[in-house]
Amino acid sequence: MKILSISIINIWPQGENKGIPSIFFSQKIFVEKGHIVYFLCPANNHDYGYFDYQGIKIFRFKFPFASAFNSISALSLDRFLSHL
Repeated sequence: MKILSISIINIWPQGENKGIPSIFFSQKIFVEKGHIVYFLCPANNHDYGYFDYQGIKIFRFKFPFASAFNSISALSLDRFLSHL
C-alpha cells in the first residue's frame, strides 16, 4: 500500500535525528510493514527537495511561513489548507 503523510512539521524539526521522534517512527513502522511511504513537509532553512531516508520518501518544499504555523489557530489553518 502507498501511504502519503502530510505534515506542517518537518520530519526532523531540529536537524537530522533531532526533534519529535514520533513523527519519524510512525512513518518508519509503515516502511517496516512493507508499505511505500511518502512524507510531504515544509523545509527547514534551505534543505528542500526530495530524498529517501531509511525507506521514507521525503519531499521538503519551500514554505516561507512554516514557522508561523505554531501561532495560527486550527480554524485559520483549516481555511488555509483548503485553498491548497
